Amino acid sequence: MSNSIKLILFFFLFQIVGSSQDVWNTKNNNMNNIRSLGFTPEFVVGVCDCGGIGTVVKTWSLSDGEADSLFRARIQEICISNNGNYLAIRSFKDSIMLQTFFIEGKKWLWQYTGSHYNSIAFSEDDEYLIAINENAIEEFEVQSGDKNILKTPLEDKLSDYIESKKRALRQKLSPDGKYMIIWNDKINYEWDISFLFLFSASPNPNIAVWDILENKLISEIQKPLSKIVSVAFSPDGKKVFLGCEDEKIRVWSLLANKIIKDFEGDPSYIDVSNRNNLLGIGGDHLRILNSLTFTLIKDFGKVGDKVGRLSEWSFSSDGKYFALEVEGILYLYETNTWEVLWSIPTCP
Repeated sequence: MSNSIKLILFFFLFQIVGSSQDVWNTKNNNMNNIRSLGFTPEFVVGVCDCGGIGTVVKTWSLSDGEADSLFRARIQEICISNNGNYLAIRSFKDSIMLQTFFIEGKKWLWQYTGSHYNSIAFSEDDEYLIAINENAIEEFEVQSGDKNILKTPLEDKLSDYIESKKRALRQKLSPDGKYMIIWNDKINYEWDISFLFLFSASPNPNIAVWDILENKLISEIQKPLSKIVSVAFSPDGKKVFLGCEDEKIRVWSLLANKIIKDFEGDPSYIDVSNRNNLLGIGGDHLRILNSLTFTLIKDFGKVGDKVGRLSEWSFSSDGKYFALEVEGILYLYETNTWEVLWSIPTCP
C-alpha cells in the first residue's frame, strides 16, 4: 500500500474518531447533574455534581431562578423540613453521618458521627429529625442535635426481613416520619444440611409498614416477584405506591392489605404532591398522573438517559410548582397550566 493511500486512510479514520468524540463530548456536556431535588417556600434546592468542583448543594429562587451555592458535601440523602427552614443530610464523609443546616442563616447547626443511617425524615412539627439505623429508630432535636429518645429497638421488627449480613434490607420513612416501610429485596438461599442439593429461603418474603409512634404493624403483604425500585406514600397515608423492576407501578392499600391496582410506568422514582393529587412516575420517561384516578395529566416523554444519570424532579410542598432537570437544564413549572416559569443551567 502506497504512503499516499495510507495517509488518506489515516485522515479518514481520524475524522471518524474525531466526530465520534465530538458527539460523546456533546452528549456528556448535556447530561443531568442533579442527584436530588426539593423545595422550601422560597427556593428550589438541589444536590449537584458539577464536574471539578464536586458535589454542591445549591438553591434557585422561585421568583427568577437566581442560583446560590450553600455548601459542598458527600451526600447520600437530603431532607428538607416541612416549614422549609432546615435541611438535613445523610452522608459518609469522615464518619459524619448526620448534619443539619439552617437555610436562611446559611449555617450548620450540628453534626453526628454515630451509626450509619438508612433513612431520615423530619417529624410533622419539624421539632425532630428521625433517623433509622440497623438497630433502632432515633430522634434528634433539630435545633440542638440532642438525641432525646432511643425508640423501641428494631430487632423484633427486622429479624424476619434480614439475612445474616443485612445487605439486602430496605427501609424507608414516610415524609412525616410516622411510618416505616421494611422489605428485603433479595431472597437468601442457604444449604439445607439434610438435603445437600436443596435450598431454603430465609428472609421474610413480605413487605410491611410499621407505625413508629404506636410500635405496631399497620399492613403486611407478599412483596411482588419483581424487585422493588422505589416506594412512596399517598398524601393521606392510606396507600403506598411500589415501583417495580418489571416496569409496573403497584398500588398497595394499607387498609385492604393488598395490591388494588397496577399499571405500566418507569419505576425509577415516584413522588406524590400532597395538595393537588398529582402523582409523578419516572426517571427516564416521566409522566404525571392523578393520584386518585390514575388518569394521565402530562407526559414529558423521555427526559433522562439510563446510560448516564436519570432526570431528577420534585413537587413543591404546596403543589404549586414542579422542578425538573433535563440535559443539564433546570425547569420550573406552574402545575395548574404546566407553563415553564424559568429555565437555567444547573452547572453553568
